Amino acid sequence: MKKILSVALLLAFLILLIDCGDPKPPIMPVDPCEKAISFNGSFGIFEAVGDSLVESDTILTYNSVVFRAAGEYDSYEWKVGTDDRVFTTRQFGLLFLTAEGKIDVTLKAKKKRDSQCFPNDPEETTVTKSFYIINWAQAPIIGRYSGYFGSDMNKTDRQVVQVAYRTDPSDPSSIYGAFDLININKGCALVQCPSPNPQAVFYHEFLFINRGARAVNFKYSVGDCPGCLNPIAWVKMTKDQGLTVKFSYEDRTKPKDPNTLQYARINDTFNGTRINP
Repeated sequence: MKKILSVALLLAFLILLIDCGDPKPPIMPVDPCEKAISFNGSFGIFEAVGDSLVESDTILTYNSVVFRAAGEYDSYEWKVGTDDRVFTTRQFGLLFLTAEGKIDVTLKAKKKRDSQCFPNDPEETTVTKSFYIINWAQAPIIGRYSGYFGSDMNKTDRQVVQVAYRTDPSDPSSIYGAFDLININKGCALVQCPSPNPQAVFYHEFLFINRGARAVNFKYSVGDCPGCLNPIAWVKMTKDQGLTVKFSYEDRTKPKDPNTLQYARINDTFNGTRINP
């Protein structure tokens, strides 16, 4: 009997020790509105540059402009310019083949009011924005930018990178031309590089894979241009009219990979601000 009593006392003592430990933190109530979003019918306008959507109110001809509502609404009614059609999905795209100038787009959206989190929200709203369809030569990304390469960690060697544009010499009146990226990688002056194909003199420098008003994807198309190590670059304007470039180039200090017969690539960046011509 004494043994049973001793065991019971020991268990009671252990329970008492556990209860006297560090106090457990209080369980905070979950806020049901923490991730809720107020309804205002907002939407974004994007330019399709390859498989990327770049938010922009300026779109190049022959590029798709994509409209996307900011949230999941109960219904959508879109009207674009003088187009008679009404679009009723959250996202859709259009293609313009000529420079139309300024175009208005209006979204009339409806959503049941969230009476718990946003009791003052409307259940229907109409928002209008404008965008511009322009020719390639008017792309705002064209220009010269002063800044530093990411590999220059101490920022001691300021460089100028240029996004240039030129028309076909055989058809100078054409509204379509070519984009060039100069000084990526550093020292790559592509205007000095002849074309290996006499029939493609116009496109003898950078092959721009995808072009947009505020972003261009470049891939170098000539293998042995002095100072140019086959760079591949994604170039994009910043909101403050600067330029950011993410690029890579061949590391020719090492032999090619025996399996792929390709050089390893070095990644770098450039960030710059626009300067006068």
